[in-house]
Amino acid sequence: MIHRIVILLLLLILLPDCYRAWRNSCRKVKKPLWQRILRWVPSVLMAAGTCLLACSKGFLPEKNWTISLYLWVLGVYFIPRFALRLCMAIGRLFRPLSKKRRNWGRPAGILLALTCLYIFIYGMTLGPRQLTVKQMEMTFGDLPEAFDGYRLVVISDLHLGSAQTAFVERVISTINVQQPDIICFLGDIQNTEPQELYPYTTLLRSFEARDGVISVLGNHDYSYYVSYKDDAVKAANERETVARERQAGWTVLANESRRVERHKQYIYFVGTENYSDRPQRQPSTADLEKAMDGVPADAFVILLQHNPLFWRAEVSRQTDIPLTLCGHTHGGQISLLGQRASSFRYPEDCGLYTQGHQRLIVTTGLGGLMPFRFNMPPEIVIITLRKSK
Repeated sequence: MIHRIVILLLLLILLPDCYRAWRNSCRKVKKPLWQRILRWVPSVLMAAGTCLLACSKGFLPEKNWTISLYLWVLGVYFIPRFALRLCMAIGRLFRPLSKKRRNWGRPAGILLALTCLYIFIYGMTLGPRQLTVKQMEMTFGDLPEAFDGYRLVVISDLHLGSAQTAFVERVISTINVQQPDIICFLGDIQNTEPQELYPYTTLLRSFEARDGVISVLGNHDYSYYVSYKDDAVKAANERETVARERQAGWTVLANESRRVERHKQYIYFVGTENYSDRPQRQPSTADLEKAMDGVPADAFVILLQHNPLFWRAEVSRQTDIPLTLCGHTHGGQISLLGQRASSFRYPEDCGLYTQGHQRLIVTTGLGGLMPFRFNMPPEIVIITLRKSK
């Protein structure tokens, strides 16, 4: 997958210069050698940067600012330029069909380039701040009577390494105002390392809910994306991420369950570690059987898992768990004409899904490795459980 992305990026970076060189040769335009070399310098440097990033594990460098700088240059210059050249090339192909010699691909390309520029700048500046609160009411026949009206706040994918403190404060205050019974965090509290949590130690203790905060681990909460020479350091970092959450008063469910009581009636929150359908790239540590150990067969269960692929792979096939909560996809972070890139990889990537009596909710999360959002705002999901009469 990474290799295909790198190839596409290299084509996006280099093809416009190739097209321009071809057009100059067709028109027999001769420029001084130094000018021709100078025109290639930005593309060559960007291509070299792409190759260097490809050498990073998971295309994630150790310094977050490097990927941020790379994406800004890509979005502000190279993507609009590619859009312009592509439209000009298409317009040239269709020009023989027109009686006029004008290449209509040029004005179309300018419009498309400006649109790309607008989407990128809006998505990097205003989009990540458009926090939304989604209210949902869900009815279950087997919900214990004492939990009729029980309120869950569901959040995911904070990615504190690329988050703004003011935004995190806003998320916490918005949640606390709702006075939830419990807060469910579905993983990816960091980008790569637990050091990203250090500035937020106090803030993470500020969540307020009657039954506290429960969480599971996401793929970024492990050490998949950093190459450690010493496996002991890798293991220590993974333990520290869990320890930091627990120090904040959170209950981390690593293939475990937690029972919540109301008037001598119970529901169980079951949390599995991250699921991966590509274990050769990322180990899958989810163990549903272990997590369900000790949970009564007739209990009402709410499952927390980071990756929604787990629902189709195991939950809906092997269990009768009525409600599963997932994150991970970010909803693709961009939606154009109702289409999300994440939907090609994840059949259930955003919103509510139902199969028989089982339901899955996939939240689009709060952040991302890159804080980019266009028509896919960060969200807080509030679920009110109801007992069917």
